[in-house]
Amino acid sequence: MRFAPSRFIGYQNNTFDKHSSNAERDGRVTNPAISRLLETPLPLADTELEEQYQQYCHSLGITPRPKGSFGVSRKYWRL
Repeated sequence: MRFAPSRFIGYQNNTFDKHSSNAERDGRVTNPAISRLLETPLPLADTELEEQYQQYCHSLGITPRPKGSFGVSRKYWRL
């Protein structure tokens, strides 16, 4: 199981430094591109994967926000 924001993994040769300085990073751009590469539909809200994400964050000592960016539900690709 792996969790990463699409606006991070959706850019070629991305690093944490590049990501933090990229003011134009946006999942609305990266989600369709990732879906095309994976040949899957756009990510969807998924209760089971949200629970696993919450558990993963807690195992790292992180308290995740109740919602994703902009207060909307997180979405996931189930591969």
